[in-house]
Amino acid sequence: MDKKIYLSVTGIRVDDDSNSPVVLLSNNEDSRVIPIWVGSIEAVNIAYAQDNICPPRPLTHELLINVIESLDAKVLELCIDNVVDNTFHAHLILQTINGNVSVSCRPSDGISIAVRATAPISIYKDIFDSISFEIIGS
Repeated sequence: MDKKIYLSVTGIRVDDDSNSPVVLLSNNEDSRVIPIWVGSIEAVNIAYAQDNICPPRPLTHELLINVIESLDAKVLELCIDNVVDNTFHAHLILQTINGNVSVSCRPSDGISIAVRATAPISIYKDIFDSISFEIIGS
């Protein structure tokens, strides 16, 4: 599990079967994507981050970034590092004055924070290869 692939948010769609939002992440090197089902609120937060919409008062993700930055730290990366029973697991990697720190998070929260902080989103290649699928005609 050494090699990482870097991803970007390709879009947010609604799954026809479950009527749930799905975040599509792609590696920009081919037409494969991974879908991550998220809640409606999380989908809106990610869309806000993508569109650089800043509400008049900070939402939770902006608050967290403000706290991180006020502690002289920086969001370095979101790493999606495991899938257990079809549930994605992730860690935010923070750079602090005492070294890097890894903080467990839900991928939806991590994506929202990474997009706002312009930090890369990564996944281990073997995980990506096992769960990604090709978008045809995109």
